[in-house]
Amino acid sequence: GKEAEKIILENIDFDLVFIDYNMPEKNGFDVFDKLKPNFSKNTKFIMRSSNTTDVNITKVLKHGFDACLFKPIKQIDLYNSLSRVYGLRKITE
Repeated sequence: GKEAEKIILENIDFDLVFIDYNMPEKNGFDVFDKLKPNFSKNTKFIMRSSNTTDVNITKVLKHGFDACLFKPIKQIDLYNSLSRVYGLRKITE
C-alpha cells in the first residue's frame, strides 16, 4: 500500500498501472485515489483482485479504473483487457 505509493510517486512516467485490491494497510481503491491525480489523463489503471465479493467490475469502472482483472489472470483476459483499454482488436479463445 504505502510503499507502493511511494515508489510509484517517485517516478510517475507510466503508461499503465496495475493496482492490486488487497495490499497491506490500504486497498486498491485508496491507492488509486492517491495516485490518479498525479498522472497524465492518458495513463491507464487496471485493478487486479482475487476478491470477487468486495470487488466487481461495475464498482471498479465507476471508481475510475480503466479495467479489472480477476486472479488467476489468464493470458486471454489480460490481452482482451489491454485491447479494450487501448482500443485494439480483441481475440477469442
